[in-house]
Amino acid sequence: MINKDLVLSKLLKIKKYIQELKTFSNITFEEYKRDFIKKRAVERLILLLVEVATDINSYVIVEIGKNPPTDYYDSFIKAIEIGLISKQLGEKLAPLAGLRNRLVHEYDEIKDDIVFNSINEVIKLYTTFIKEVNNYL
Repeated sequence: MINKDLVLSKLLKIKKYIQELKTFSNITFEEYKRDFIKKRAVERLILLLVEVATDINSYVIVEIGKNPPTDYYDSFIKAIEIGLISKQLGEKLAPLAGLRNRLVHEYDEIKDDIVFNSINEVIKLYTTFIKEVNNYL
């Protein structure tokens, strides 16, 4: 049985992180590159969004009796399969798990332009995630 209050509390966290990320949506790339605190804040907010969303995915997947996802990417694929989120959204969110891994594990060098250019897309995608999960509930 899905605990809707638990999922809704996690969606509120996502909403909060989106609002925080929006404060960086109008800075220039030069300002982003120059200010390591802004860079780290944006990176951290993206990490948090992926983490909380995959928590929701995994929780719902397991609660309805399916096998748990094997990784962050898989959680979005399985979320599509169970109808938690649309295929269109899931196929855009799943690759962000890779960005999350690069940020956490510092694979290669973090490409500032990729992270910076993802800000507005991340905001849009996770806003849609909230709507779709709410609809599922």
